[in-house]
Amino acid sequence: SKKGRSDGTPPAPAPAPCAKKWHSFADRRPGAELEEMRFQVAVAARLHARTRETVVRAAMGSLRNFLADAPDGPFRLTAASLAACDPVRVAHEALPSVHFNNAKARDLVKMAAVVAGKYGGAVPEDGDRLRGLP
Repeated sequence: SKKGRSDGTPPAPAPAPCAKKWHSFADRRPGAELEEMRFQVAVAARLHARTRETVVRAAMGSLRNFLADAPDGPFRLTAASLAACDPVRVAHEALPSVHFNNAKARDLVKMAAVVAGKYGGAVPEDGDRLRGLP
């Protein structure tokens, strides 16, 4: 049996395989903030609809490169940086291989604007607020 914490509370459960999969879409470089990684998981989840996982992984890399190579950048993949992007450029330059890239880019930029503006860059944890994102 696993030991609990020193204060007597039981240990946190290990992440489920599904959670590990989604966390793997986030940027794991040193210095990546928790909210930045949570936002990236939300982006990957949005891209994943009707799109293979391998395509989503490649698209996440492409989106990071798109922001890193921005003329007034480099930027990391955060809600604020994505909210400032032109959805047409995102669709055609960063997400050309994603199914429904125009609609997904438009919705990602809208979602990023709400997360950056209304929630201060933090993806809401409440299910109703999360489902209410564009």
